[in-house]
Amino acid sequence: LYPPQVDTKLPAFYASSNGKIILRVPFHLNRAHAREEFNGMAIILKTVTTGAIKYQHTANNGDIHYDKNTKSYYVEYDLTSVSQLPPEDKNFFAPVVGQYYKLQIAFAKDDYIGYYSSMTVIKYTSRPSKFEISGLKPD
Repeated sequence: LYPPQVDTKLPAFYASSNGKIILRVPFHLNRAHAREEFNGMAIILKTVTTGAIKYQHTANNGDIHYDKNTKSYYVEYDLTSVSQLPPEDKNFFAPVVGQYYKLQIAFAKDDYIGYYSSMTVIKYTSRPSKFEISGLKPD
């Protein structure tokens, strides 16, 4: 399976107010594939500085969505459970605020994982705060 097309910069991800960490990765289908040709998405998340693999997982069909507004797909990875594991567990991953991570995704079909996408960078940040500009009126 040829790799999906991923932007070189992705929106930052963060923990929500309830502590849930969802990593959302938008992508476009490669012109060589139809949506029916894959039933999962594999991800590799590495540190930028050392290249150490911090998270590796394959999402199933239920985690892959289509956004009609942007006409693109996205896959969501729930990192909440791996961030709550004991640090000595080999699957433990707790993102660090301000840290950049290298990310690659690939189409998966049953037990087969295709070629990984080109490398992209994503940042883990603190939860954005709501702000208001006094005197600004919406159109």
